[in-house]
Amino acid sequence: MARLIRLRPWMIVAAIAAVIYLPGLIQLQELRSKRDELRSEIKKLKSENATLIKEKNLLEQDVNYVERVARKNMGVVRKGEIPYKFVTEEPTR
Repeated sequence: MARLIRLRPWMIVAAIAAVIYLPGLIQLQELRSKRDELRSEIKKLKSENATLIKEKNLLEQDVNYVERVARKNMGVVRKGEIPYKFVTEEPTR
């Protein structure tokens, strides 16, 4: 014979509570995870911003630094200097 499961009132209440609250709990966990990711991103961006501010200050105030950057990144030379470009050969096979 088929056995009937007797539902207790607390079982019904628990099932209704699960249906109502579980989606909210899942969304809460997702939001907390997203918050943690955003906090990490903010920390990284603050560090990058501080580095850029330091470089900006150097470029505005330190003439020697500006010269180093121009020489390194743009190949600028002083009047009378002769630029040399060293080419390395690829190893032959």
